[in-house]
Amino acid sequence: MEPTEKAKARLLLHQLTQFKASSRLVDVLEDLESSGDDGQEAVRSDMTLMVMGKPALLFATSIYDEELAMMIWLFPKIAKRYQLPKTQRLLFRDLFFVKYEAREGERSELALHRDGSVLSFNMLLNSADDFIGGGTYFDATKRTVHITQGDVAVHSGKVLHAGAPVLTGQRQILVGFLDVADCVF
Repeated sequence: MEPTEKAKARLLLHQLTQFKASSRLVDVLEDLESSGDDGQEAVRSDMTLMVMGKPALLFATSIYDEELAMMIWLFPKIAKRYQLPKTQRLLFRDLFFVKYEAREGERSELALHRDGSVLSFNMLLNSADDFIGGGTYFDATKRTVHITQGDVAVHSGKVLHAGAPVLTGQRQILVGFLDVADCVF
């Protein structure tokens, strides 16, 4: 039996968190905590991201591993959905994590903006039960799109949109900016 799309996404998320660097982060945090320092404060918030209960220190490894996984899993779906000709291909302009948190001193939302890419996507990394609010607000439709863990929302980078406010908890997403280029044969 063929796995569902959501099962494939969860498998991808699991694979993205299985780098050796992830265990090194745990060691570093434990060392900091045993020395009296607060390990969570000692490491940038985007570096202590938790995905499916495991630390995801993706930037300490090579971002190319994530790019490869996305190109294999996500790019064909996007190309088909947007009817990209075979003579063109998708390229990453940028790939990064964003954490929205309903806590003093943390970013809980992102104002209306346009991305500098042809297409953009975000993938929810943590459970939707971990927060209230959030989602991607689209100004043209006056609607907020909410996705579940492992789901991906894809949209034109030219569309005016915002990160809706997280009211409680923490929302963690992987964001990608994509451009289109001609294939060189």
